[in-house]
Amino acid sequence: MTKLEAMMTKTTTGISAVGVTLPAWWPTLEGASNVAVLLVPILSALWLLVQIVTFARKNWQAYHRADDGFVGRRGVFGIMAAASLAAAVPVVSQFEGRSLNAYRDVVGVATICDGVTLGVRMGDTATNAECDQLLARELRTHAAGLSACIADDVEKAIPRDTAVALISWTYNVGVTAACGSTLVRKLNAGDLVGACAQLPRWNRAGGRVVRGLTNRRAAEFDLCIGAL
Repeated sequence: MTKLEAMMTKTTTGISAVGVTLPAWWPTLEGASNVAVLLVPILSALWLLVQIVTFARKNWQAYHRADDGFVGRRGVFGIMAAASLAAAVPVVSQFEGRSLNAYRDVVGVATICDGVTLGVRMGDTATNAECDQLLARELRTHAAGLSACIADDVEKAIPRDTAVALISWTYNVGVTAACGSTLVRKLNAGDLVGACAQLPRWNRAGGRVVRGLTNRRAAEFDLCIGAL
């Protein structure tokens, strides 16, 4: 046997399937199945990672970090977030009032500090410093939530005091209710005056008109419309 014949014999000797001799390096069906079992979760994890990175890159362009560390969209609630939120603090504090002990609000929800309800239980207490931190956190969260459902071009056209009134309203009614409201629809249609005019309608709690809410909405309306 020549050297060339020996090399050919060594290369082609392997698995015989359906009358065809496969090279020795060719994987068996069992081996291929084992490789597939290992590759499927790895490929799935890589696909998920690609989706996460793609989503992050797509949405990061709409966000930036403001001076106060708040990450939000560009606009009144983004670029001017620090100024708007700082101005909203005394407005919200005036309407909410501050309690260092947890209490139940008008609809029975456990509340503490300046209207904070997230994670609050009856019996909880807080210091003034802790209340300041909680209020700042909640204002950032509500401003960001409202920002997310307002068109960029509209958001940039909202005066600061109008933004403060809308942040105060959102803080009181919640992001979900605010974003699903006629007020926000009017905002996105460019009708800022019509949006402000919606504020007095939000004066009910538990299905009944609450005088405190009526007064609050009137003050927010004056602030909202006065800047236009």
